[in-house]
Amino acid sequence: MPLVFNVAQLLMEPVGAVRRCQMEEDLGVVDGVDDHCRIQGEVELLRTSGGILATGSLVASYRNDCSRCLEDVRGSVSLAFDEEFAPTVDLRTGVPLKQELPPDASTIDEHHELDLLDVVRQQAIVSLPMQPLCRPDCVGLCPTCGHNRNVESCGCPAEVPVSAFAVLRGLT
Repeated sequence: MPLVFNVAQLLMEPVGAVRRCQMEEDLGVVDGVDDHCRIQGEVELLRTSGGILATGSLVASYRNDCSRCLEDVRGSVSLAFDEEFAPTVDLRTGVPLKQELPPDASTIDEHHELDLLDVVRQQAIVSLPMQPLCRPDCVGLCPTCGHNRNVESCGCPAEVPVSAFAVLRGLT
């Protein structure tokens, strides 16, 4: 499974032990939109007194549609995270640990695996552009005929937006 790490061995090591992992994964569709997100970079897993601290420095490459003309847009964003994962079961006995964790705490499951998918996905969601553009000066589609105005002019008359202040134009 992508972004899942078995940390049983690391949990048996002393505080300060480190594992570094290179990764290259395809997250697929992110947040229900057609962002096909591919990540690559390094994740460091550090043994702490409370569990495992995962620190990541990743680059996410994405593909989406331009929000103005619907052409294909490709780009990349940097993702960085620090997330501590707490164990939920005793490593040697498998007995559930009795500890008070906040409801949104990241945990290590009963198989001693930590899953970074949610952490990376959340970072990708907030880092990807809300309205991706194929280029900064994209003029978009014609609202009348739907022609891509970046390719060539369609000849449709320019519409003047209807405004509540249109009456004031006659006062000058």
